[in-house]
Amino acid sequence: MNDDKLRDALPFLRPRIEEPSAIVLLFFAVLCIGLITLIVLHFKRSITERKKRQLKLREAGADRGLSSKDLALLGRLSSKMSNPIQLVESLYAFDRIIAPRLEELFARDWNHKEIRQIAHIRQQLGFDQVPVDQALRSTRQLEDGLTVMVWCEAQEVETFYPWIVVNREERALMLAPLLQEDFARYGKLKADQSLVVRFWRSADTEYRFESAIHSVDRRENTIVLHHSDALERLQQRDFYRIYAHFAIHFFLVPDPAPDAESEMPAADSEAVAQPADPAIDHVERDKQRIEATVLDLSAGGLSIETQAPGPFEGTLVVAPDFEGPFPLAELSCQIVNQNRVGHAYRLQLRFAAMPAAREAELVRCVYEHQLSQARRPEE
Repeated sequence: MNDDKLRDALPFLRPRIEEPSAIVLLFFAVLCIGLITLIVLHFKRSITERKKRQLKLREAGADRGLSSKDLALLGRLSSKMSNPIQLVESLYAFDRIIAPRLEELFARDWNHKEIRQIAHIRQQLGFDQVPVDQALRSTRQLEDGLTVMVWCEAQEVETFYPWIVVNREERALMLAPLLQEDFARYGKLKADQSLVVRFWRSADTEYRFESAIHSVDRRENTIVLHHSDALERLQQRDFYRIYAHFAIHFFLVPDPAPDAESEMPAADSEAVAQPADPAIDHVERDKQRIEATVLDLSAGGLSIETQAPGPFEGTLVVAPDFEGPFPLAELSCQIVNQNRVGHAYRLQLRFAAMPAAREAELVRCVYEHQLSQARRPEE
């Protein structure tokens, strides 16, 4: 009996299937055509924009004297760049795109012809020299003839010796010791050994990087060093610092009081503008004279200890008659930090507004002092 009831209800439970109407079919057809059109237009617009960008790259490259082969190579390397013209306008973009390609070529063939082509492009674009106002980011930006300080990590004592960049090319750096007898200190150097290199860039700052040796030429007393794209631009606290001990004296120049000139009457301003009596000036300078001892020194500043009563506020100027082992006479120093140690004060000073010639001379003296200290036990 129950089966008869279910049989009577089956016609009502059976799904009803009908053909879609013409309007529904037309709607779906228009929808599919629209989606296909949007996809086609997107790809067409992308291709058109890429062609425009590549055209701008070729025009900019041609203006800089690049050949059609050079432009074809840059076109392939910039295929994934959103703005390929940066490849010929920005040194950093050039190095960022070129570096992976060079690594690939080195692994395949150290003397691959494309490496020479990239070196030619770099020179043609003027990327082989970096303006002083731009920071270095790769050893491919170093200049031939630069003096660098090298330390082999295999040595127990951290001692840097001066080497010269003999040749900087796209593949590697070739270094030679400044003094040939220093090569004997590295007689056990071999390929893949790690070196730490520091150098000072004039009118910039000190840099540091680590790299591995590619090859050693004992006949020519040179080493070939792999390039590094991880240059560390050092802050003053990380500068190469030598420990020294020599006497020095300063004159303390107080900082001008804020709004002192605006609050000063006109008559007083005129009085201050008049030259001071030399005798009075001599007495005032004697009162501000600070005798001290240098504890350590770098190209960016120095640390001193003094028995003079502190704390100190203002600028310390090295006495003009200073004749110590380093060219410090008349240099202005800003006080970075000062601490009292017993009956003395220890001050950390930073050189301010140092002329480029004096800076280069000071760096040379710092490195020469370190070198002389390293050789003293052997003598």
